[in-house]
Amino acid sequence: MDKDPANVEYLREKGVADLVDVAIQELVKEKPENAMEWMRDYFDYPPHGISKNVKKLDEWIQVGCGDKPYNCPEKNATFAPDGTTPDDMPNLAEHNNFMAEFLRDHKDVYETLKGKTTPNGVTLAQCIKTGVDNPGHPMIKTCGIVAGDEESYTVFADLFEPIVSARHGGYARDAVHPTDMELSHVLDT
Repeated sequence: MDKDPANVEYLREKGVADLVDVAIQELVKEKPENAMEWMRDYFDYPPHGISKNVKKLDEWIQVGCGDKPYNCPEKNATFAPDGTTPDDMPNLAEHNNFMAEFLRDHKDVYETLKGKTTPNGVTLAQCIKTGVDNPGHPMIKTCGIVAGDEESYTVFADLFEPIVSARHGGYARDAVHPTDMELSHVLDT
């Protein structure tokens, strides 16, 4: 192991020393038969492909997992197969989710956001794909949108914020979640 103080300090400054230390602690706690394979799996983040556990599942389940976009013509899940947001908003007339409901009433928001991407490359199409591909059920209303990364909430705030607010019964952009740690205020359930 490198004992050069400058190199050790560099690893500490960048957080690598702590990360490796935690990994080694987990490794010796678990004591796997193949330590090298365990370390490779531990540091495989973000994950690539499909995890070993998912590979044990049926193929139709595997298609929707991993790091590849889900495109399945048999299930009519074909919106934006390459992640590129189409110029024209998809037809959401028969969809039942918060995203579709909002965009039907605010087509201008789609027009404003369709050309934007997050710094990590997440597009509007990737965020709304689940709500376009899955039209929903009249008795079960889902959000119809997912954040592809943390920045999705800010880059696509004009869409995410009204959906979050609608889903949670009103939650303004500047709202702060109430926290009450007073034990006497906890209701008996």
